[in-house]
Formats: sequence, C-alpha cells, structure tokens
Amino acid sequence: MKLSNLYLAESVTFRVAGHQDERPPDSVFELGLDIRNKLYRVVPEFNQGTNPERLAQDGLDTEAIEGTLNFYPAGISAAAVPKIVAAIKYFLGEHGVEFGDFIRDKSGLFPGETVYRIPVKLGEQSGAAGPPEINMANVTANVVLNDVLNLGVGLQGQIDARDLLIKIDSTSDSTVRRQVRPSTVEREPGRAAFIDYGIDAERLERHLRGLRALARWALEHHYDEIEWH
Repeated sequence: MKLSNLYLAESVTFRVAGHQDERPPDSVFELGLDIRNKLYRVVPEFNQGTNPERLAQDGLDTEAIEGTLNFYPAGISAAAVPKIVAAIKYFLGEHGVEFGDFIRDKSGLFPGETVYRIPVKLGEQSGAAGPPEINMANVTANVVLNDVLNLGVGLQGQIDARDLLIKIDSTSDSTVRRQVRPSTVEREPGRAAFIDYGIDAERLERHLRGLRALARWALEHHYDEIEWH
C-alpha cells in the first residue's frame, strides 16, 4: 500500500516522482509507516491519538530488518487500545513479519507517556527493492524543508534529487540542533490540556536519513525528481 493512496490529515508524503509500484515494506522503518497509515484508514479510533508518532520505528537505522516498533496510545480511549493492538498484529501477520510480545512501558522520548514496544523481524520475502516513502507531520515537514534545508518551499512541490542530496549533505549538526523545540503542556481551568510535542533532534535526523535514502534510490534507478504533497 502506498502512502500516496491514503489521505493523512495534516501530513506530507515524500516519494520518487514518476515511480509506481506495489511492494511489501523492506525495513522496520517502512513497516511502521505502512501499518500506521493502514490504521489511519481502517481504525477510526487511531485518529484520536495525540502523539505525533503514533506508531514508529525505535531508533535511527532506516534500513534495519529487525528491531522494535513503538505504539504510543496517548489520546486514544482505553477501550480502543485492544482493537488497535489486534489490528497491528493482523497487519504484521499479513506481511509475514515475526513479532514478539507487546511490552507495555514508559516512553523515554515522550516523558510520562505509555508506549507498547513490539519486537519485529522481517523475512526475506519482504526485501523487494524499491524506493522508501517518507511521511511527516506538516509542522515537521516545514521545519525540515525550510528551516533545516533552507529550500523556501511550500508543503507541496518537487526538487531535483541531486539538489536534495547536496542540501542534506551540506546540513550541519548545529543547523539541526537550532530547530529543536521542547514539548510543552498548556492547561486552562475547565478545558483539556493542549500538548505541543515539540521537535527533537533524533526525529529530524531520522527524516533527513530517510530523504537521503529516497534521493539516492531515485538517482540509482534513473529518476530525477523527488516530490511531496
């Protein structure tokens, strides 16, 4: 399932312009994206979540075929969590992915939040070659495109893959760190708390790694442009 075939509220998808295929995810990173966006479509309660990740790979290695997926149920009713867990197990099985017990834990990245850690291992049948697709929240996409990469663009557009690689490879660690913003909680009497999860360096670095892999794949397979919308 392609991210571009789904409507994701308040998010941006990056892909190789002109490339069309259907293939299973070939890394834990892509597995998390694939299942997360199926959940958006088929489990309405998943959209109630307030965590910007919801379901995502633990760690920065975007090519790993074995690792951990993290499910963050913040904002989702307790009654809906078992339904979402069952759906995650179904989609893991659909891809032939080996997985262990869902371990309930406390998040280190999002202090005070519960996280379900899911050990996963992709089989060889999931190793079909193809470009990654990168999805990020609108706010994060704007920071990556304009504050980190200094492209001066909107949330829909395209760029030459070579130019994107040059921009990413010339980005310094200090440029990334300047965009870090801590999470905050605003509370008003009689109203629900408003949580701004901020932006952390690990997330920005993960997105830059993903965009670099996307641009490299495009050039290696004779595609010129990366597009996003």
